[in-house]
Amino acid sequence: MTSLDVSDDVLIALGALVEASRRHGRGDAFLVGALKDLETSLEERSPRGDGLSTEQAAYLTDSGAFASDELEATEASVRSGTLERAVRATRSATMRDAFSASEVASLLGIDASRVRHRQAKGHLFAFLAGGKRWYPRWQFDGSPTWTVLPSLAALVEALPEDLHPATIGGFMTSPQRGLRIDGANVSPVVWLRSGGDVDEVLRLLEGYLAS
Repeated sequence: MTSLDVSDDVLIALGALVEASRRHGRGDAFLVGALKDLETSLEERSPRGDGLSTEQAAYLTDSGAFASDELEATEASVRSGTLERAVRATRSATMRDAFSASEVASLLGIDASRVRHRQAKGHLFAFLAGGKRWYPRWQFDGSPTWTVLPSLAALVEALPEDLHPATIGGFMTSPQRGLRIDGANVSPVVWLRSGGDVDEVLRLLEGYLAS
């Protein structure tokens, strides 16, 4: 292993990151993925002058953090680091609310190979970050025992491959007009967990993608 010439402050910060991760029950896979994703973001080059890179701009608009016109109007603030921090925060939140394959295996009581097999068959949703596949938390229900969201396969089949996981997560966990329980709008996750028809979610998703 190559010895790195880093300051004590860096070592302290890394130690604090490890401790925080363990306090929240996350394994080494989460730390490695997060650090690799940070490395990827640092390697990005900006073809947009002093502003955001094309990939970063797409990340913010796809995740719902900014509308395209809002992004253009505020992009000058990238020089102060504001938008760059928004990119990192969106990345971190997406990974923080997701499980590794081994974590999903532990929750569902199956082997990690079965988790990957289910994902390959379209029975689980996953995205790539830091060289690993991550499984968003919204597709699992932990009460009273961990299970997969009802009708998930039909939903995964309808999701475009290029749709950002932060966008998908926002849609699935936000109250939607047309999904009502006891007179209140609910999210697709709550709707499906309550036995709602997946076709209603698919109809809303089609309109969401077309907007």
